[in-house]
Amino acid sequence: MASGFKLVFEISLLLLLMLLGLCSASTIGVCYGRNADDLPTPDKVSQLVQQRNIKYLRIYDSNIQVLKAFANTGVELMIGITNSDLLPFSQFQSNADTWLKNSILPYYPATKITYITVGAEVTESTDNTSALVVPAMRNVFTALKKAGLHKRIKVSTTHSLGVLSRSFPPSAGAFNSSHASFLKPLLEFLAEKSSPFMIDLYPYYALRDSPSNVSLDYALFQSSSEVIDPNTGLLYTNMFDAQIDALYYALMALNFRTIKIMTSVYNLDVTGKGAVDMTPASNVTGGGGNSSSTTWCIASTKASEMDLQNALDWACGSGNVDCSAVQPSQPCFEPDTLLSHASFAFNSYYQQNGATDVACSFGGNGVKVDKDPSYDNCLYMTTGVGMNKTASSNTTAMTSPSSSSSTQNEAFAWTSSFLLISFLVILLNMGESMKSLSWI
Repeated sequence: MASGFKLVFEISLLLLLMLLGLCSASTIGVCYGRNADDLPTPDKVSQLVQQRNIKYLRIYDSNIQVLKAFANTGVELMIGITNSDLLPFSQFQSNADTWLKNSILPYYPATKITYITVGAEVTESTDNTSALVVPAMRNVFTALKKAGLHKRIKVSTTHSLGVLSRSFPPSAGAFNSSHASFLKPLLEFLAEKSSPFMIDLYPYYALRDSPSNVSLDYALFQSSSEVIDPNTGLLYTNMFDAQIDALYYALMALNFRTIKIMTSVYNLDVTGKGAVDMTPASNVTGGGGNSSSTTWCIASTKASEMDLQNALDWACGSGNVDCSAVQPSQPCFEPDTLLSHASFAFNSYYQQNGATDVACSFGGNGVKVDKDPSYDNCLYMTTGVGMNKTASSNTTAMTSPSSSSSTQNEAFAWTSSFLLISFLVILLNMGESMKSLSWI
């Protein structure tokens, strides 16, 4: 039982989650699943997470022992409200208030909670709980607002790709009309509260369901060929990129252009010897095709310094933007202001990723302009430099270095083969220091 569980636990711990575009290239997030027996204690999990410099963690409930274990660690937690609790949370505001008072406030802010997911993949459930999600989300948000935490803790829910009725070609992506009564108020809530749309993507299932049309390499980011979207001419080298773009097009079709997309899985080397490929899905390009090469993207003067700094850190890290030009003594360092440096980074990312509307989003902090912002020797990139495709420079040996011209995302396929490979890497490389932990 112990050896059998070891595989289950290690794989569940490796279900890596992207948390917004705030992650830098040196930070990762993991999903901490506890639906099994013979589990290591939360304290031991907390030790492992900290040892590996993991900064973001998702759990699927609000387990008190887990919340206590991650107090004063600096690790940001996404906690969940299960589907079985949707009914009481949706019925009465007092239930959400009591839950927040008893399960969250005693541990916050020592335990850094940043997201609450209300329900999971409800459109896949057979008990018709989808109608309960938005009322429950609103009650949770109201409870947070009463406590003055509604701007610090975001509320959302997770979905399966089943919310789409069509995902290929990506530009034809559309939500399933049978879920319209659920999705419309949900998307309105997310847009109103600046919360992300969270999606669980499993490229492996597309391979399983249609092996004659989908290759294993295409599902595992190892394809040497490209799939073209006939409507946009955009090229895709893997299934995940195409699925992400299909979601963006579906959102744009309903005029929800500002909603970010999260959930992602990463190829992880926890030995510290390798690199982790993490380009954020929340800023994936796509949805609208290429814009004119005579447009640029700069930072909004209305953006807060915190938002600009977070976006700048992401662009220069996971976004794969070369920000050397804004370093001291370099041509774009002066003026030495956050707005100026962010503008240069925003534009570089925008041009490298097809100059699409989505590529200039940055959480609503980017602005498209038709006047060249270049000055003196500081030259702002344009699409004309030929960077129609981007390739991550920090991919690991288990990830294809190529990417679609529309997206280089922060996410990697959630497939059984992929997770098994990650698990084997853990076993081979974690070293003697890990053997003292009880679950190894």
